[in-house]
Amino acid sequence: MDKKEPEKKTSKKKKYGKSFYVIFALCMVAMGGAAWSAYSSVNDYMQPSVIETKPKSDSTNPTDATADNPSTQPTTETAPEAANVANQAETAFPTDASTPTEATAEKSEDYFYPVGKEVVKKYSGVTPVKSETFGDYRTHNGTDFKSEEDASVHMITTGTIQAIKTDEIMGGIIVTENNDGSVITYCGVEPSEGLKIGAHLSAGDVIGNLGKIAGEEKDGIHLHLEISVDGKPVNPEEFLNNNNAH
Repeated sequence: MDKKEPEKKTSKKKKYGKSFYVIFALCMVAMGGAAWSAYSSVNDYMQPSVIETKPKSDSTNPTDATADNPSTQPTTETAPEAANVANQAETAFPTDASTPTEATAEKSEDYFYPVGKEVVKKYSGVTPVKSETFGDYRTHNGTDFKSEEDASVHMITTGTIQAIKTDEIMGGIIVTENNDGSVITYCGVEPSEGLKIGAHLSAGDVIGNLGKIAGEEKDGIHLHLEISVDGKPVNPEEFLNNNNAH
């Protein structure tokens, strides 16, 4: 009996050796770590961070942000200012219905026949025609309008007196530079008293009285009219017709 008891004690020591306690300790450590990780996760979930709550309060309460920054607050002066700008625009660019009419009136210049409309000799251009007075053929760079001696001679269109002179063949001569760019030469005219070079006259104004033309004496009393545009002679009849002269 005494010998069997020590054998039982030896077998128990082998069953619970050091390896058993090491493994047991490791298991306890692992379980503790798992428990701590679970606790931290639950704690983070139950307590949301402050960073998430601040933007929510700012975005959901716009009136607080406006109160903190007075410069962003809307004012009632915005609408009147816009109205003032509109009023200023209207004042700066006034509309005047009479302005276009006046401008049109200035451009639509009237044209007049200087004397009667009856033609006694036409414009020939570069084609020579017979001269009854000289008995030969020569070019006729003007149009002869029949009238009576001392008849009034009128400005065809608005212009300035460029020259007043007398020629032995063509008689009294008045030359005008006109607003439309034309140059008109009136031959066989005695200038009105007081008419001077540089005088600016309107269409229809009287510039003198009809006289005689020695170089065209056999063609009767008439006005010899020459017109040039851009330095080139043109047919006076066509010029007057194109401008609806009356």
